[in-house]
Amino acid sequence: MSFRCCGSSKTAGGVSKTCPSGFSLKGTICYKNGSGSKNAHQAIGWCRSQKAHVCEHNEMQQMCGAGFNGYRGNSRGWYGDHGTKSNWDDEFGQWNSQNCGDNNDGPAYHATEVSVAYRCCTAAGI
Repeated sequence: MSFRCCGSSKTAGGVSKTCPSGFSLKGTICYKNGSGSKNAHQAIGWCRSQKAHVCEHNEMQQMCGAGFNGYRGNSRGWYGDHGTKSNWDDEFGQWNSQNCGDNNDGPAYHATEVSVAYRCCTAAGI
């Protein structure tokens, strides 16, 4: 099966991209640790208050590919991606290891079922 590795540039028109205040550039993703453990709706709200979103699986893996382990310190946490526990409504995936790896996707949970770690991501700009 064929696949394509994806990413984006750290520059635009020769100008280096930067992150909003409080975020760090990891590869080409602007990243920030969440604030404690929250349920998925609370995590979404907190990231939104930072003008960001809960990091999705592909963003976390892209940071791993750039040499940064965004999972470090938490063996479990929310992804911003929907998952399926019963019907996909208000259900989100989670990571299940504090290390970068090719199998870091745990089962989906209902948004209010558990409170766990999360990370916020946003786009870099110029």
